[in-house]
Amino acid sequence: MSFARASSRALLAALLILEGCSSWHTATVAPDSLARMRPAAVRVQHRGGRQETLLSPQFTADSIVGRGQPGQPARVAVAFSDVESIEVMRFNAVKSAGAGVGIAFGVAAVIAVLALSTWDGPFGH
Repeated sequence: MSFARASSRALLAALLILEGCSSWHTATVAPDSLARMRPAAVRVQHRGGRQETLLSPQFTADSIVGRGQPGQPARVAVAFSDVESIEVMRFNAVKSAGAGVGIAFGVAAVIAVLALSTWDGPFGH
């Protein structure tokens, strides 16, 4: 594999990893505000301790309705009175920056190893 091809693949992998730098954050806003945010998914913590993720959530006056994850019922409804907390997925700039720095050092190390493996030394053996 050529040096240019290896570096382009490493860069592509880095970009794909950075895209996934998000994490769950507890929503401290009212349900009507969540409805305006239109999150792709919410993680619901029930008062009994059970936790579940609802995909494509819709917020009604008294409940959250969404699709369950694979293995769960196709449609799940949870009353707000049964909810302890709601979390939404948000982009995390700190994690992204850390991943970016780590990936940059990793790519630099790969490039250095490839360059040194083809180097004939200072005297050109």
